[in-house]
Amino acid sequence: MTDEKLIQMLKYRAAQSGRDVGLKEPEVVIVRNASNLYLGIKYDVGHDYPFFVRFSSGTKRGMFKLVSDKPEFAAWKASALKNWVCGTTYCIFDPTTVPDCVKHVVFGTIMQALKTKGMGLDCFALSFTAKDPVLVDVNESYEEVAIETDLLCPFDFC
Repeated sequence: MTDEKLIQMLKYRAAQSGRDVGLKEPEVVIVRNASNLYLGIKYDVGHDYPFFVRFSSGTKRGMFKLVSDKPEFAAWKASALKNWVCGTTYCIFDPTTVPDCVKHVVFGTIMQALKTKGMGLDCFALSFTAKDPVLVDVNESYEEVAIETDLLCPFDFC
């Protein structure tokens, strides 16, 4: 699955799972929380704070924190945090403008999660009281997600 299709898949799945609870027009974003960066989904729902993308496996949950031991990633993160627009909590994740080291972390981690049996992805926000939107069910395989994405994207459903 290409980088573009992974982004389309996340947005499509976020739109599908958010529809029943009034969440619409999702965007994949990078969320800043103190000195940490996380992958998130921002819905157009009238408030500014995005959902965090979270891994799930059984009863365990883990936030999608952007981390890498590569020097180029550390340099990008330091620069991003230094130049972060004051007062904002997120920025749109645009794979055409972020460095390869960031794309490698994001897409590599998503691919690893999709290929791990029993691993799912959902969205989490403290202020959200409805059921957390599910992006990838723990029972879905990489193949199922990839086939669905391949079938939907040519018809502009993504």
